[in-house]
Amino acid sequence: MIKILMTNPYQINFEIDTINKLFDMGLDRLIISKPEFDSEALEKYIQKIDVKNHNKLILIEDLKMAERYKVAGILISKDQVFKFFYNPFIFNPFLKRNPNIEIYQKVRNVKEMDKMDSRVTRVLIYPTFIEHYKQNIIQFFDNNSLEQRKDKNILVFAMGGVTPSRYSEMLKYKFDGFVLHSTIWRESLPIERFEEFITAEKENNS
Repeated sequence: MIKILMTNPYQINFEIDTINKLFDMGLDRLIISKPEFDSEALEKYIQKIDVKNHNKLILIEDLKMAERYKVAGILISKDQVFKFFYNPFIFNPFLKRNPNIEIYQKVRNVKEMDKMDSRVTRVLIYPTFIEHYKQNIIQFFDNNSLEQRKDKNILVFAMGGVTPSRYSEMLKYKFDGFVLHSTIWRESLPIERFEEFITAEKENNS
């Protein structure tokens, strides 16, 4: 499964060192979510990440920086859908220059996938596993929930409450991968925590 990490919105001790180490261990994508960063701060942050991993980064709605650093993808928030998808002077020229870029969008439930723009290629479903959350979607899932709405060009990721013990469940419901956040950044030993996901992956693929 594809392993994605989202940064903490605030600075964390040894954050960049941790990110570079996780890439070496098999992290596939990193969503850079730093809402307080201006363009200069974002660029400095990207430059601290090993250059060999720039093509694994996902930026939030910063097309200029995405093109400059040849990143993997762009995450477009729900309230910015109209600006990006339906303004022909912003998004269409960008896609022509970057036809292989991954377009991510976060949804609250599976049915929202039916209303997505056709240019979206990656979907984050949140919250998937967060217990006691009124919109915890896994309670509404069956084995075909995603299969009925996916085509060959769309990958769907579990986000929220993802733990190593949920790995087999994500396979059961046909997720293509998962997004990690608090389960890494709130741990005192984030590297060891990520290793637990690697172990779960090996156990479920054996």
